Amino acid sequence: MAHIPADTRREQFIDAAVRVIARDGAAGATTRRIAEEANAPQASMHYCFQTKENLLLAVFEHLSESLRTDSEGAAAEEAGLARTAERLLTRTMRYAVDHLDQTRATFAIAMWAQSTNPELAVRMYGMFLTGWQDVLGSDRETASNEEIASVTRMVVTLADGLSMQLLTDGDRDRTMRDTANACVMLSTFVETLLRRSA
Repeated sequence: MAHIPADTRREQFIDAAVRVIARDGAAGATTRRIAEEANAPQASMHYCFQTKENLLLAVFEHLSESLRTDSEGAAAEEAGLARTAERLLTRTMRYAVDHLDQTRATFAIAMWAQSTNPELAVRMYGMFLTGWQDVLGSDRETASNEEIASVTRMVVTLADGLSMQLLTDGDRDRTMRDTANACVMLSTFVETLLRRSA
């Protein structure tokens, strides 16, 4: 049997974990099932991650980074916090629609962490907030750190609700229509927030 480098094996386990979690939930994603899905020995998974918690955190980090990379262009095209926030929400929801397994796995891991290790759940959720705040923070000339943090929380709130709706009913077209409506509300919120502080 050919030797598989540890980095390659880690990627295989992460990809397999996403599929298993999307299908069986985080609680049902046993290390045995994930190893079988990866077509790899369970001992290799324990060597790469030591614990299921470490594996799920690695999966969450991978999914967060994938979403963040996909969303980074939100600030590149046009200045303005409201427009950047709209683009970020739209790109996030397009990613959710196009990557249902990843979206389902992200929610499953977050809920698993909340019920088993709330401190870990806070840390994981902070990854999203930090990443999106960085994207929105590119427009610091017109908004304070506090305003950017407030807009970030609003984008996350809308994305969470829209994603949960998508996962519940599976209606991708309606999700994108609802996202467009949410962008109108988001833009109004940002403009009102900035006007109040001017």
